[in-house]
Amino acid sequence: MKNPKRQLITLILFMQIILSLSAQTPAWSPYLPVSAKVFSDVEKIQQRANGQKLLDTLKILVNNPTAAKTVLVKADCRFAGDGSFSIAALQNTKIMGLKGSDITFWFDAPHIFGINMTNCTNVSISNITFDCDPLPFTQGKVISKASSSSMVLQPMTGYETLISNANGIFVIFNPDGTFKKSGPLTCTMVQNADKTISLTSSGSFTTANVGDYIVLPSRTGSMISMSSCNNINLDSINIYASGGMGILASKGYGGHVLRHVIATRRPSTNRLWMSGADGMHFNELVNGPIIDDCEIAYTADDLINIHGRFGWVASKLNNSKNNLRIVCSTNAIKVGQKLDFWDNNTQEFRGSANVSSISTVHYSSEINAALATTNSIDFGGKVFDILLDADVNADLASLIEYHANVCSGFAVRNSRLHNTFNRGFLINGASNGVIDNNVVQNIGSGQQFHNQTCCWGEGQYIKNLIISNNTFKNAGDLWISTVPPNSNTMYGAFRSTPMKNISILNNRIELSAGEIGAINASYIDTLKIEGNTIVRNM
Repeated sequence: MKNPKRQLITLILFMQIILSLSAQTPAWSPYLPVSAKVFSDVEKIQQRANGQKLLDTLKILVNNPTAAKTVLVKADCRFAGDGSFSIAALQNTKIMGLKGSDITFWFDAPHIFGINMTNCTNVSISNITFDCDPLPFTQGKVISKASSSSMVLQPMTGYETLISNANGIFVIFNPDGTFKKSGPLTCTMVQNADKTISLTSSGSFTTANVGDYIVLPSRTGSMISMSSCNNINLDSINIYASGGMGILASKGYGGHVLRHVIATRRPSTNRLWMSGADGMHFNELVNGPIIDDCEIAYTADDLINIHGRFGWVASKLNNSKNNLRIVCSTNAIKVGQKLDFWDNNTQEFRGSANVSSISTVHYSSEINAALATTNSIDFGGKVFDILLDADVNADLASLIEYHANVCSGFAVRNSRLHNTFNRGFLINGASNGVIDNNVVQNIGSGQQFHNQTCCWGEGQYIKNLIISNNTFKNAGDLWISTVPPNSNTMYGAFRSTPMKNISILNNRIELSAGEIGAINASYIDTLKIEGNTIVRNM
């Protein structure tokens, strides 16, 4: 005799499976729509009116900083993508999309900035999708290939306008829309009279075939920008397009929390890409971000970049060993602060001293001469003269480690990072961090934990980092070292260990075919590697 209860349970399970399968996002196809929504001019006018009303409301709330405030967004809003959504000094405010309504903030061209927050404190944004209309990138199909350095692209419908791209970045996809893993690739682009796009390079098209798809991302600002902000909470938001970074947070107290943030190409569309630069970028924060249960993918640079910055010795005043002209970030160094000095080429320790006095250099000729010593690094630094309480053997271009604004205490947990030509993680000098229980897959340039003075002046030296319980699949190696100006880490066996207390525990590292090294670590005092599984595909 059949058991009615068991039959009911079986039926319920079967229906759950059917519902689950029917709710799955369809596989990518070039015949899917460009966007999930298409709006008339009348609808766009109404969305712009909604956006202006929201901005007006927020600017009024700035005048009441201490009270707790909630702004419920009930309809889509539209803004100019040139920074029109800018808000300063907003405090203690929740901006919430109406649950179940799929509220979207749309940003028109030019795609430079989405939301700009400056000096904001205790602000949360939840249940809102961020998208661009039109899109800030070009994509199309390879219709001919003359050689490994020349091919022609037919833009797909909806992507006919070649987006300005000074970097000439391009990304290759298989005919089924899957990412072809590679490092960064660049080319020259010219749009022809028939709207096809001719691409030329120095042999970068080796892995591209006729029938493949190519994305040409732009590289501008960011979708969500937080400058000198404190305790910003982003919860249950989607970022489906950005001309530059998805999320950028720089300077200030920090302490930002990001939970259930999805930054990837929009599902159920034929888009191949999401952003023109990093997915999430945090720099020079006192307190680093908490990133939990997030997804980041299809970016034209690193998925997660967290760092501080070094100072830089520009000259010795009167050839002194304690009176130096330096370049560093504004307000980074104060009287009484301890500074450590390191040789930029060898990473050798050059001494420590406390700051007795500091003054700003004002003459433009002197400022330009000092900036010229910084190896063409442009990180918005200013020029100062400092007097130390002791001599140091700091030569020209020595690094200054001032142990502040290094995104201390950051955490990345339970997240999915995948499909980018650059790095999954770029952690330059952020300290006291935890990277735990993440899945990192299809990464072109591996994971890098170091300082990067060769290009951007990003640092300082990492201290107290735990990388544990993660899965790295076809994602390159874990590289934990230092990068001097010539980008060559193999410059000699110096007795220097500026990075301290790093643990790599219980990770699974599955290498791509032909890859040998899984963990590359050097110049570290107290390194623990334990319980990891390394799978080599030979």
